[in-house]
Order: sequence, then structure tokens, then C-alpha cells
Amino acid sequence: MKNPLGRKALLSKVASTLGVPSVDVQQVPLELPDESGGTPVRIKVDVAVRLAGRVLVGGWSTGPVQFALQADGRTVSTSETRFSRQDVATHLSLPKDAQTGFVLIAEAAAGASIGLSWAVNSGRAGSQPLVLRPASELTAGDSGMLGPSAGLLTSAMAPHTPEWRDAITRFPAANTECLDAKAHVEAAHIIRGTGQVVVVGWLATKPGTQVWGEDDAGNTYELEGSYRLVRNDVHQLFGALFGASARMSGFIFHAAVSGAPTVFRIKALSEQGVHLLSEAGLSPLSEDPATFARWLFGVGAGGEDWAQRVEKLDAPLVSGMIERSRTQWNDYPVSLRECGTTPVSPEVSIVVPLYGRVDFVESQMLAWVRDGWLRENAQLIYVLDDPGIVPGFRQMAEELYALYRVPFTWVWGGVNRGFSGANNLGAEHAKGKRLLFLNSDVFPRGPGWLPRMMEVLDARTDVGAVGPRLLFADGGIQHAGMRFAWLPEHDVFINEHPMMGLDPSLDRRTGIIEVPAVTGACLLVRREDFDRIGGWDTGYLIGDFEDSDFCLKLRAEGLSSAYLPEVELIHLERQSMTALGSQDFRGRVTLWNALRHQSRWREQIESSMEAAP
Repeated sequence: MKNPLGRKALLSKVASTLGVPSVDVQQVPLELPDESGGTPVRIKVDVAVRLAGRVLVGGWSTGPVQFALQADGRTVSTSETRFSRQDVATHLSLPKDAQTGFVLIAEAAAGASIGLSWAVNSGRAGSQPLVLRPASELTAGDSGMLGPSAGLLTSAMAPHTPEWRDAITRFPAANTECLDAKAHVEAAHIIRGTGQVVVVGWLATKPGTQVWGEDDAGNTYELEGSYRLVRNDVHQLFGALFGASARMSGFIFHAAVSGAPTVFRIKALSEQGVHLLSEAGLSPLSEDPATFARWLFGVGAGGEDWAQRVEKLDAPLVSGMIERSRTQWNDYPVSLRECGTTPVSPEVSIVVPLYGRVDFVESQMLAWVRDGWLRENAQLIYVLDDPGIVPGFRQMAEELYALYRVPFTWVWGGVNRGFSGANNLGAEHAKGKRLLFLNSDVFPRGPGWLPRMMEVLDARTDVGAVGPRLLFADGGIQHAGMRFAWLPEHDVFINEHPMMGLDPSLDRRTGIIEVPAVTGACLLVRREDFDRIGGWDTGYLIGDFEDSDFCLKLRAEGLSSAYLPEVELIHLERQSMTALGSQDFRGRVTLWNALRHQSRWREQIESSMEAAP
């Protein structure tokens, strides 16, 4: 153990009556006699450094002393903290809990001359200029002499600033267990395309403990803003030590990174130095939005406030990934093939996205071949939106045209774009003055349905979108217009299909019925209105709320949505969406999209509900 009495291990008394000691308190202890015959007070300075615009002086004294620091001869505001120094207590046979250690911290301009002054109750006083070492010379041996100065110093700094980072790197690594914080990293991932790290684990701390994340690329992270989760398992282990912090110790953290980090660490600061609480390698995550969402939505204890979680955690992560995916679409070549000769100037273009399965195409062909008006006046476009169906569809398309002689075009955008992206891609290749967006599992009951829908747009310039009545295969109503309903458990508006499942005879409405929205499973719009609102919004995840978003965009332009009950088609609802995952995942996707939808259109939604009959 280092001798705390200095290099000479001897005590020196004050020999000057001018208050200037005859010894250097940075080299050997200074003894200040008590004129009344009491125990003398001894003073020693062990460490004096400049660090991040501040001066830090650490040492010990055996009695009450009033310290102050001077900069260029003027006393500056000085903070002081006291702590036990076991090395001093042992050498001087003092009680182990004696608060002999001290640390002084003051702000001082670079280059200022620093002095230390002291005064004791006996009236003895003195001062001495100090020689400051650069912070880079701080060693592990200094940590016992600095005590809690690390926390005291960094608490006065803005976290994660350059001076804060410089300060924490100067403190030695602790070689003892941290009693003020516990943590464990359960998963650590990096999303290289969006430059984000996502870390899952738990962290419990005592009040006032400085804890942070860092990586091996020099980035540091504030963990206080992490999304928090209840962890009863951690509370059972550490509840007695950390209380409520242990119960809410679960976290999901994300942040932007620079460089190419490979390791994530959680660290804490104590009197012993910097503790490494936990670390894990950063592994890459899928950059496909749907695949990533499956992983992210599965992380959590369940039962949390989903609206709060989406706003704080899921929305920025998933939306960022969706946005990046959209920016890459133009990098992929688009394949287009015409089977037969399509009309040069069609009255309407029918856009049908295909995902997961293509067997419904032939069922639709059976309807198209019986509809002479449609074959003569409509451009039929199938948009392949799944790389898994492309190879087989090439041959299938030729066979279908050879068999039914219904001209059509098929388009493959090179990558999955989702429902909205596929519709927009189809619209890019559409020639018609009107656009009909149709699901592949929707089938007309006979000819003549499309001209009747078109008549609504021709007669009503204030109508922007038209949707028919859609029926389930058993004849019950699937769609009779859409409206919005409040879901109180999640504080969000969702889409609702009134009269769903009822017999069509119970829907006694006739003519053109204005509704808040119509389904995108069969939606007719003018081409000019489609272009005016910028087409379908591609920011939703997988396949929810795009249609009501589309209708609300039209509403914002003064155009309403209309339901036409006299036109009926069959809809095998979501039969084309079965490959998207479990019901639990679908439910979370719906909530994610509902919250995004509400953040964009709450005012429009509420006004549409007020206007509803």
C-alpha cells in the first residue's frame, strides 16, 4: 500500500509566521500545531489535476479544515466532498470511518495559476501554489485518493458532451462489484442501413448513480430515455436493494450510431471508478420492415401501454426502416409484360396487387371473359409484389391469356413494396382516366358493375372515391362503407365496417351514400384526383389503414367517399394475406398502423364522425 504520508514519511511543521509553509503539501504532510495543546491537524495533497475546464484537488486531513482554491490569486467557488480514507486511517491509527479524505473542485481558466489555502479552528492558516498534472496522467492508483470525485465532477457536466466523455475516460476501471447499479444486456443489435443500435435488457440503479451505454467505436448513450418494462424477475432478486427501480428495470433502448461498433457496454460510476455492468456483441438485424417488426413487436413483457410504446419506441424504428426501404425501390429494375393487346385509351385501368398466392387470378379471368364491356374498355394490370411468385407467374400468365384471351399486363417491381407501393406501381403504368384498385380475392357477380361505379364519379364532382357493397362467400355483408370507432383500451381510432356479417336485405340504403371511407379492396378514383393527393401512402406496415388514409387525403381536398349498395361483389377477405404471420402479430400491426393513422388524421376523423348521420 502506498504510504499516505508522502515520499519522506515524515511530518513537517509550519516554520513560517507568514502563513507560507516550509514544506510542499504535495510532497509531504503539513502539521498545524494546536496552540492550546490539543492534537495537531495534518494536511496532505495527493492529486492535483486539470480536467475538462476544472481543477480537481484530492488529499486528506486529520481534523476540520476550511479549504479554498485560488485562480490567479483570487478565491474561486470551490465544492468539497469528504470521504473515508482507509490507507490514512491505518497508518495514523484513526477510526476506519473517519472522514479524512477530501476532494476540491473548482472551475478555472486554462493556464490560470492555482493555489490552495486552508484555515483551522486554532486560527492557523496558510496557502501554497499547486503544481497541476495533466488529466492524462491519472492512474488507477489515484482512484482511492479521489474517492467520489468522479461523480462530483461529472455531475456538474452536461452528459455525453466532449468534456464529459474526456472526464470518464480519465477515471480508472473499478475492480470491485458495483453496489449502486446492476444491469444485464440480453440482446444487442445493429441496423446498419438506418445506423441504429437496438439493445434489450434490464438496469436497476440507486438514485443519483451515473449509468450510461457505450460502444467500441467511441459512442456514448444516455439510457434514461429508454422504453421501460416491468421486470418482476429482477424485482424479486434486487427489489430490496433498488426498490421501484428494480421493478421497472426492463428496457428497450435505441439510438443512432456513428462508425461501425461491434460491442455494446453498460457502465456505472462509483467511488471505486468506472464499473462495467454488462456487455454484448452487436449482431445485425434484418432490414426488411416486416421481418424487423416481427422481432420488435415480440420484445416486451406484455400488457404495456401500446400507444406510449409505439410513440416512443416502435414508430421511430419501424418508420425509419420503411422510409429507407422506400428510397431503395428506384434501384430495382421494373419488369413489364403485356399479354395480348390492351386498349390504347381505356376508360379505366384496373390495378390488382398479388402477394403470397396467384390462384385467384384465374378465378377473376372467369369473370373478365364474361364481361364484354370490360374487355373492350378496361386496362387490366396485375402487380406482382412477392419475389416468391414471380418465376411461376411468368408461365402462368401466358397460359391464362392463351386460354381466356383476356388482354392484361403484369408488372414486377423487383422488390416487395406492400399494398400501397404495389398500387402506386400499377398506377404508374395505367393509361385510364379512372383507376380501379381491386384485391385479387374480389370477384364480380356479373357484368355491368364497373360502368355503374363510374357513373357516380361522372355525376358527382364532389365525390372522390366510390366503393361497392362487398359480400362474404356465404352472402353476408363484408363492406358497406367504413367509419371510425374509438378503442378506449388503446386510446386510438380504428376502422370499422358497419353491418358486417348481416344479411344484405337489412341494408335498406339505396343510391349514392356518402361515408367516411371505403375499402381499398375495390375502390374507384379519377386519375387526376389520384395524382392530386399523391397516390397511396406507403408509410404503413404490411396492409392496414391505407384505404382510409387514401379517403381522408381526398377528404382534405374537399372530396367525399361514396358507397354504392346496388353494386355487389364477392370478397374472400384477407385470403391473399394469410402469409403475413400469426394473429397476435397481425393485431400488433393493426394497432401500430392505427396509431400512425390517427397521428396523421385525427382532426379529419373526428369531423367525419360528427358529420355522420
